[in-house]
Amino acid sequence: MSGSIDIEFSERGVLGKAPGVEEHHVYDSGIYLLTRDDDPLASRDEIREEDLGGRVLMVGGGSPPKLKDVQQRVLKQPDVDYFNSDDHDTTLVNVAAGVGICLSPGFLMGDERGIKWTRFVCPETFDCVLCTRANDDRESVRRLVEIIVEEYGSYEGPL
Repeated sequence: MSGSIDIEFSERGVLGKAPGVEEHHVYDSGIYLLTRDDDPLASRDEIREEDLGGRVLMVGGGSPPKLKDVQQRVLKQPDVDYFNSDDHDTTLVNVAAGVGICLSPGFLMGDERGIKWTRFVCPETFDCVLCTRANDDRESVRRLVEIIVEEYGSYEGPL
């Protein structure tokens, strides 16, 4: 609100709770399972909770509440173990090292070598938005938001 940032990418309701913030829907992001690309699960098109038996799931690292709910549901299975990971970067290193697997919002998807992102089947999604200052009437900001929303409106990526 100090005026130093024009546009911020966020999940709906995180920044939009602040007075004077306007949210613009971009796309809905699903949840993905991160494994090494040589993991047997990496060859699948999608993963379900019951596919994670006998696995070690990394949790924590500032996971949003919606993701924590999914993690806790998976951990109710008697044969799924877990450990806490401090942050997403540490989790990526641990996945690459074969220490465990991780559930992550698709909006964090990168092009990390050796790691496969596979769609995790669950009803939870993240409403990804661009946040702007409601009183910002600059044409350049308005137009940039329009272009991004238009381009991602038919996004077929991490859903």
